[in-house]
Parts: sequence; structure tokens; C-alpha cells
Amino acid sequence: MKKAIRRKKIMEVIQEHPITTPSNLASIFGVSIETIRNDLNYLEEMGWVIKVHGGVAPAMQRGAEVPYDKRETVNIFEKKQIAKEALKLIKPGDSIALGTGTTVEELAKLLVNRQEVTIITPSINIANIFANDQKSRVFLIGGWLRKEDMILYGSYSLDMIRNFYVDKCFVSSAGVSSKYGVTDYFEGEVEVVKELINISKEAYLLADNSKFGNVALLSIAPANTFDAIITDDKSSVEEIKKLRKSNIDIIVVNNDRQGDE
Repeated sequence: MKKAIRRKKIMEVIQEHPITTPSNLASIFGVSIETIRNDLNYLEEMGWVIKVHGGVAPAMQRGAEVPYDKRETVNIFEKKQIAKEALKLIKPGDSIALGTGTTVEELAKLLVNRQEVTIITPSINIANIFANDQKSRVFLIGGWLRKEDMILYGSYSLDMIRNFYVDKCFVSSAGVSSKYGVTDYFEGEVEVVKELINISKEAYLLADNSKFGNVALLSIAPANTFDAIITDDKSSVEEIKKLRKSNIDIIVVNNDRQGDE
């Protein structure tokens, strides 16, 4: 079993059984305790698990948001594939709203000097990506600065967004659940994303496998708010089935590459 797939399945076990021991995980996956400890150290470093008395538990149960610098290094290949799929939905001349998050940033990188589009965004990181773009027009929404991930938010931001109407928006979230919908942690960001969806003719959610099945503190919208949710083929098959049963369009990109064991 590939390392990345095993770690994903380890997370599924830990989420189903909130306190799990390394020896139990080693038995389930047929690998050594040392291998499991290396996996758990990685998952802890990424902010996905915490060590507790008697084993490990999912960090999300604490309601903790994974820091931006950690998210930036997780599932890079998958995020790039999701962004490539999202790019197919954008036509020359479109007006688009780009939300926040590392997957949306990957989409922004693909748009640079490629198409004549008008972009509005609350993300300083995304605005900087277009700094030398000769084809697009970019409007950076003002507001209070959240320094952790360089996004702008607040009542002034919301008022500015309401002055626009765009063809499409592309946003991300901390969690996607068939039961609880699309969720995130930071209230200011959640309110901004809600407004971006409201001003858009079409709304698309970009969510890699680490988001599927997660439930964050605050609701952004029901999953059926979106015209489509784009994810990768490591996402929970069960969650995808449940979402599709609710007539939600889930676009799954194929991550075909060689991986280490």
C-alpha cells in the first residue's frame, strides 16, 4: 500500500474510533510499529491528529484549524489536479470570484497570462499571483487583514463584494460532509465566502481529500448550493456516494502518478 493511501486510511480509522493505539493500527495495516509511528508523527505535524493518553485522536475534534503553512504543504499534487479541472470551467471574458485557500491559489496560478478575465478576490496571496499578469483585471477586496493566511474580511469587505455580480466563483473550505454541508473555522472568512457565492451565477467548491468527511465549526452553505464540487480520487467514496444521492454534482479527478510505499 502506498504511503499516502495508508495515511489517509489511518485517518479514517482514527475518525471512526476516536482513541486508537499505534499497536492496533500496526495490526490493521500489517506494518511495523515503527512505520505507524512515522505515519502518526507526520499526521501530527500536519495538524490532523493529537497524541492523548492511551493513543491518538483526531485533532479536528478539538475544533482546531490547521495552520496555513501546514495546509500549504498537504496534497499539493491533488490540489494542482483539482485546479486543472476547474480551469476547464473558465472561458475568456468571464468575471470570476476567487475565494481563499491553497487549492484556489493553484487555480489562480493557472490563470496567469492565459485568459482575459476579470477577477475579484479577498486574498492578498492571490492578488500577488496576478501582479505581473498582462491579460487579467484584478480587484482586491479591502477590509481587515487576517495575517495568518493574508485574507481580508469584515463588514467593509462584505459591502464591497455586494457591488459586484460575477459569472462564476471558486472557493474552498475546511470540511465537506453529506450531513453537515460545507464548513470552515474563521467567521470572517465564512461570511466573505457566503457573499462571493451570493453574487455568482455559478458556484464551485474545490476540495481535496483531506476535507471530505470533516466538519468544521461554522456553516458556509449546504453542499447542494454549489453547481459542482471538484475533488480528487482519494476522497471518501462513502461521502461521495451520499452526496451524489442528494443530486450533488461531484467531479472526481484522477490522480494517476507513481508513489512511494
